Amino acid sequence: MFAATENVTVTTQAITFAAVGGFFTLVTLLVTNRSKRDMQELTHADRQADEAARLAEKNADREALIAKETRDYARQDEVARRVAEDAKATMAKLKQVEDLGIVTHALVNSDKTASMRDSREGLIVTLALMREVISLKEVAGKVPTPETVTAVEALVTRIATMQKDIDDRMAQQAAAEAANKTNTPA
Repeated sequence: MFAATENVTVTTQAITFAAVGGFFTLVTLLVTNRSKRDMQELTHADRQADEAARLAEKNADREALIAKETRDYARQDEVARRVAEDAKATMAKLKQVEDLGIVTHALVNSDKTASMRDSREGLIVTLALMREVISLKEVAGKVPTPETVTAVEALVTRIATMQKDIDDRMAQQAAAEAANKTNTPA
């Protein structure tokens, strides 16, 4: 009997424990389930808040990037404007230097040409004097020395070469002056 009671009691106790355990398990499951749902709802709300915060941060970053690019473009425009002004000023200075170069070239060229003309005139005078000496020697019945004849021929050649150089320089100077007149505003 004792054994049977024990057996029933153990079985009853097992069933009771199982029922109570099942109840606790059921309660635990319900609490866990409710807790999970609360966490999911909380997690969903947190996710929405996080996503909204991320979206706001992305928008702020995008606005900051747009503002930075706008500032960069404004700086680039300012730099381009300054470069254009500097280029314009440089071109004006180069034009002045070019004009000065043409004038200087014309002045130097004209001075050099005048100097060449003076030298040529001096050689013409020397040639005339040498021919006069030869003429006087011939009247006196003497023959001019070969050096004198060679010197006279060299002077004639030198005077002809100088005249050609002077003519070339005059043509170049006239062309430069004509070009300068066409480039100079009226």
